[in-house]
Amino acid sequence: MSSSLPDDINALKRLLAEQEALNRALLEKLSAFTAHRAGYRRTGAAGPRADLKVCRAHPAVPPV
Repeated sequence: MSSSLPDDINALKRLLAEQEALNRALLEKLSAFTAHRAGYRRTGAAGPRADLKVCRAHPAVPPV
């Protein structure tokens, strides 16, 4: 079995980039869910600077 080290490294870099993208998406969903549980909803922008408004359809849920 012959393997080229640069090819293996490039494959690992691609996998790492894919994993980082998945992690970012998961963190965004978790952040949105956390805001929702606190009784807020996102409006417009994503990320830590997203505008949050009170979600009247889903009032705050007390922590478990």
